Amino acid sequence: MIWLRRAFTLPLILIFFVLLVAAVAITSVNNTAANQDFYNDQMVQADIYNYIYDSILPAALDEMDTTDTSDLPVSIEDLHIEIAAAVEQAFPAWWLQQQFESVTGVLVPYMVDDEAGFTYTFTVKEQMDDIGQAIKDTFLVGNTFAGLYDDLISYIAGYYYDNLPELPPDVDITQPEIRTALESSLSQQWLKAQLDVAIDQVVPYLSGDRNYFDINFAIQEQVSDDVLLDLLGPGNEAYLEDAREWIGDGWTYTQNDLYAELSAEDVQNLQDVRGWIHDGYTFDQDNMREAISDDPQELQDFDDARHWISVGRSLIWVLWLVPFLFLVGIGFLGGRGWKTRAAGPLVILFVVSLVMFLSVMLTWGQWGDDLTLQDFNLGTYVGTYEAHDGVGAVTENKANEIFHDAVGSLVGNMQNTCLYMMIASGAGIAAVGVWWLISSRSNKGAA
Repeated sequence: MIWLRRAFTLPLILIFFVLLVAAVAITSVNNTAANQDFYNDQMVQADIYNYIYDSILPAALDEMDTTDTSDLPVSIEDLHIEIAAAVEQAFPAWWLQQQFESVTGVLVPYMVDDEAGFTYTFTVKEQMDDIGQAIKDTFLVGNTFAGLYDDLISYIAGYYYDNLPELPPDVDITQPEIRTALESSLSQQWLKAQLDVAIDQVVPYLSGDRNYFDINFAIQEQVSDDVLLDLLGPGNEAYLEDAREWIGDGWTYTQNDLYAELSAEDVQNLQDVRGWIHDGYTFDQDNMREAISDDPQELQDFDDARHWISVGRSLIWVLWLVPFLFLVGIGFLGGRGWKTRAAGPLVILFVVSLVMFLSVMLTWGQWGDDLTLQDFNLGTYVGTYEAHDGVGAVTENKANEIFHDAVGSLVGNMQNTCLYMMIASGAGIAAVGVWWLISSRSNKGAA
């Protein structure tokens, strides 16, 4: 009769194995993918915040279309290192980490339906003073400023050349001559001081604290009569007053000059950005749903998925209860007494846990190192997969690394769970052994 009962345990052991695998897998997914700390830890492990400044931003600057910046007073083509350094000083890695972890703190609970909605406000206003200081510390020093000085002098010379007044027939002032005159009058130290003040003017404007800025380089105070007379040439002293009027009150640039150079759409975009800087940019579940889809059915499917994720997470304890009920049933069917009824299930749990542990370890060891986004077929989700170079390449490389590490963390969580079950069942087997030993000695003593 006992052998018949033990034969019935074979299918129960198989069912127990399947249920336990499901419980371990789902619990590990819940411990990782449904946990905001999992994403935060992955970013830290991948050193993504430093990688942005070390690789992604430099690659993005190298790919920048220089035609889009050709109208700027200075050339930024050779300033990529300085731009990256200024951005990193204004928005350090710890600040990026803080923003990311704030996002996961509100987004993950919403995605797993722990929260009905979320609101996140991205603010950079508190960093605006740091931006101004970073520009000063990076661009207004050393050889970097020497290059900027040349570009700005050329720009100012071009401005005055384009606004030359009517000259005597025998006077021909060229742009290089104006540049030479400015170089002899405007020292680097003086221009640096003007730029320092200009930065302090523009930052509050961009922050939305005021609606204007007024940059004025008092060039008229630096250009002497002798310099103007050299430009006019011998015998043209009578035109000195006209030259003074040409210099005027110096070089001035205000928000109105900026608006005149922009299209109506660009002006509106600028005002929007200033508003976001001043008040913060708020993003909530409604904005997210609009970004996902405008199809009501797809949004309903999204909400259904969130609901069932929440239901599944709330019933994880059932996933563990059911297989262990099977395990108890196996013990009663296959055991003769209390010791064998306890030892049998513990041995089965130990063996099953060991098999799962080794299977996960060997599978990951065999194929884990080859697992990349290409293998995952990311193109199925974001469009046809294409190889990239430049910023696309460095982004893909880091994305592959993060994906690989994330799956590795999931696998590691499964291995740890199996290991804990092995330790617990092994301790239980040892306890049953001690129980059996004590019981045997007691029986011998009684005999």
